[in-house]
Amino acid sequence: MSQAAPQSYDGTRYRPGRQRGAKDAPEIVGNSIEKLANMSPVDTEEAPAEHPSESPSALTHRDRFCRLYDFQQVDRPVRWEAVVFWSQTVEEWKAAGGLPEAVDVMEHYGFEPRPTVPGATGFTSMPLSGPPVQSRMAEDEGLTQIWENDLGQVWRIRCDGGTSMPQWLRFPVESHQDWLTKIKPRLNPREHDYGTLEQDAESFRTN
Repeated sequence: MSQAAPQSYDGTRYRPGRQRGAKDAPEIVGNSIEKLANMSPVDTEEAPAEHPSESPSALTHRDRFCRLYDFQQVDRPVRWEAVVFWSQTVEEWKAAGGLPEAVDVMEHYGFEPRPTVPGATGFTSMPLSGPPVQSRMAEDEGLTQIWENDLGQVWRIRCDGGTSMPQWLRFPVESHQDWLTKIKPRLNPREHDYGTLEQDAESFRTN
């Protein structure tokens, strides 16, 4: 079922549209955000302000993030979505007139940039050492396919061009023995190829 595009976001609650979730979720989230936005700095020597002379009303994205997670006062909380917006959902919103055609959806709803540090450290998967894990199709069901990999993971995906998360059918670790034989031997950071992780991390610290 298609979801209506949220109309706007004012820092305290969505109005008047709702995204996926319980019907009261926007109000609950809004109240939490309002409390965070009004949070006072912590009076402690262990958590000094990173920019004590800087007004919270003129913060960069990085400053806002650092101050919020150092318990300092900010103009508003950091706004992130864990997996952003699915492209198919955005297209449906545009087709229904809920979004301008050429708009950047993240900027439109006021979300912060979310740079990620690469280095093959994994976002939704573990950075395992040893031979690369190979995946292969186990069964073609027409509109869907079942895939499996060397670790014993099995999942079903759509293959009709639609956007969807996989349906997980079996996981690599389903017992303590699976952990000991499949995963633990591969958790060796000295053998992991981090690529340009150090350079990228330094770039994020200084930009």
